[in-house]
Amino acid sequence: MTGSEAGIELVHGRDIAKAADPAAARDEIKKRIEAESSPYAAAGMALTDDVITPAETRAHILEAFTAVAAARIMSGSTGSTLDECLSF
Repeated sequence: MTGSEAGIELVHGRDIAKAADPAAARDEIKKRIEAESSPYAAAGMALTDDVITPAETRAHILEAFTAVAAARIMSGSTGSTLDECLSF
């Protein structure tokens, strides 16, 4: 049993057990979850801001940290966690 199958059993086990055809019910739930979990479904629901390639990840993370650091400086925050993250 894979992680996703175990999760389906954990969350939907009672419904699957009550179904006339448990295997079909399990497959239907798995298909629905996979469809709802796709990046295309997320984009269709306007839940994504951008799609980036793996090579762009570091630059986007640095941009986010820089924006947060600038906001913290402007607000006068003195926390050290972000400062430690940015001192590389």
